[in-house]
Amino acid sequence: MPYIVLPQVITDAMLGPDAITNAKIADNAFASEQFAADAITNAKIADNAFSSEQFAAAAVTRLARGIELVKTAAALPQTGHATLFTVAGGRILLLDILGEVTVQIGGVPNDTKLQLNSAVDLCAAVEMSGALVGSVLRITGVAADALVIAAAHAVMPIQATALIADATTIGVRCAGSDGGNGRVAWTLHYIPLQVGASVS
Repeated sequence: MPYIVLPQVITDAMLGPDAITNAKIADNAFASEQFAADAITNAKIADNAFSSEQFAAAAVTRLARGIELVKTAAALPQTGHATLFTVAGGRILLLDILGEVTVQIGGVPNDTKLQLNSAVDLCAAVEMSGALVGSVLRITGVAADALVIAAAHAVMPIQATALIADATTIGVRCAGSDGGNGRVAWTLHYIPLQVGASVS
């Protein structure tokens, strides 16, 4: 079968006037000019590619915070335990769990803490008696640390240590009863560590 012998050096002329006009390649890397501000913005890529919205400035922020799950405000359990979130399908990385008092907690002794599977403490207890609207609750990620409570608009630390949680429940345990008058809204941020892992 006949074959063609190509020259060892291919000149611009052999490839046509526009073939290499704008290509600036050195050491096998693309030059920065090839990735100008509009290079990706104007690219329209189909077939399971990422949409331009996924490359917005906020995308990195959303990734860092993980998936957000917000629960409707509900009464605290009365001298007992209540499930807040259910982890299913595999392990997750628990980045942050935040509670906000939406209706003032009753003025009764009420040590409160968060737990996994209603048995494993995520934190030590904090006194919730009379917590005002806007008060915020948060764990540090260290089980020996008390549940942090801060007044509305106060500065409080973020969860310093991320936790790995397997298929389980995340709940709140209260030592006292305020008659079910108070309300707390809970928000969870997490990242799935296994395919199919989710929180509800």
